[in-house]
Amino acid sequence: VLSLATYLGYSLIAAPLFRKSPPDVRAPLRFGIVYSNVGFMGLPLVEAVLGEEARFYVVVSMVVFNVYCWIHGVMVMGGRKALSLRKALINPGSVALVLGLPLMLGALELPGSVSAAVGFLADLNTPLAMVVIGTQMSAVNLAESFRQGRVYAASALRLVALPILTALVLLPFDLSPMLYCTMVILSGAPSAGNTSMFSQRFGQNTTLAAQLVSLCT
Repeated sequence: VLSLATYLGYSLIAAPLFRKSPPDVRAPLRFGIVYSNVGFMGLPLVEAVLGEEARFYVVVSMVVFNVYCWIHGVMVMGGRKALSLRKALINPGSVALVLGLPLMLGALELPGSVSAAVGFLADLNTPLAMVVIGTQMSAVNLAESFRQGRVYAASALRLVALPILTALVLLPFDLSPMLYCTMVILSGAPSAGNTSMFSQRFGQNTTLAAQLVSLCT
């Protein structure tokens, strides 16, 4: 519930921003503000600060991220025409939830060969994401990445404004210290790698998206 509420709040904050920018620039900037890198950056940060016990909270947040991203994120990047009822119900985020949640809650183990295959696919996540972003960055003027005012503004929102806002909004709820700190740390992770990959998939400005992810990270 907390994760969903934060994503809804971030979406409302990002919705009116960068209206004067071209659509293919506006979409990646808004997406990069809403979605943080909860997996590749958030999980290691949380474990380093709070220990392995906090991993469960991150996993739950990643589930919400995947489902919400494949609904709201698709609308941000591809417009409302890119999202149908079928796509909202059947997408990588929802399918992973339906298959993975019973395994996690029931502490079920897959057969050895199946488990190994799933493990190999999981190990590919980070390298493949980095290959996509690296390929996009290879065509970018590196010096130009540091002269984009809009990228700095989006990075400041993602790294500074949203974590402060999250910390203040959640403070009155008297959450457990571990849950509270986990939520704040995740809210301050850099823009998700999906910013670049969704930009390429839906024909947005991949150069700007790669610049945002790189500078923010």
